Amino acid sequence: MNIFEKFIFLTEKRNIPFTVNFELTHRCNLRCIHCYLDNAKTQKFRKNAKNYELTTDEIKNILDQLADAGSLWLVFTGGEIFLRKDLFAIAEYARKKSFLLTIFTNATLIDSKGALRLADLALYQVQISLYGARPETHDYVTRIKGSFARTLQAVKLLKKLKIKVVLKTPLMKENFPKYKEIIHLNEKLETNWQMDPWITPKNDGDQTPLALRTLPGQMGEFFSNEKFFPKEEFTTGEKKRFICSAGKNLVAISPYGDVYP
Repeated sequence: MNIFEKFIFLTEKRNIPFTVNFELTHRCNLRCIHCYLDNAKTQKFRKNAKNYELTTDEIKNILDQLADAGSLWLVFTGGEIFLRKDLFAIAEYARKKSFLLTIFTNATLIDSKGALRLADLALYQVQISLYGARPETHDYVTRIKGSFARTLQAVKLLKKLKIKVVLKTPLMKENFPKYKEIIHLNEKLETNWQMDPWITPKNDGDQTPLALRTLPGQMGEFFSNEKFFPKEEFTTGEKKRFICSAGKNLVAISPYGDVYP
């Protein structure tokens, strides 16, 4: 067990919220077919959502509390976080508190000016949703024409500024047949890539997204491909067991101040 592993073990043992997933907003400029937020109640609420979201000062106060509690890795996610006009004020404050800061975005709202401001933040990484290697696949999932082009442009801007980019892809029926194209694009862009196998019901309990899940056997095909997934990590030695961190050293916070394990 190396020093980092010992540190993680200690945070779990003492219930220190090492990792914080902070949803800054549920508002979004895309309408992804699998989104757990995209339901009738949310759509109606979104019009006035910013009136109920935590204010800049309230978020800063929470960040103070998290720093005092021993939190280190902070992930700003959404919704689409760039819809918050105070995003950079919040991010700058988080960096002043010495958080290891990651932002998770669809990147469609990142322009050259925004990319430069992100570079100034010295982020740990920028995670970007990518659903396909071609517009017809990606835009089908987002239901917004042109979203692929805007996301790809932002990735290139960030890479030029030496910002670490992680492309994240939830695999489902619609894009699973094209996952090798996505990996090839990732290699071409020289970014990192993560696959997400989780397609969940919507927040209101609507089970519709479950119909998008991959077919039986498809994930087995993916996990058996050692080029993309070194299975030894999951089947041998000390790393063969993976215990959920929820309620141990992981906490999630909603845009309205709700806290989840």
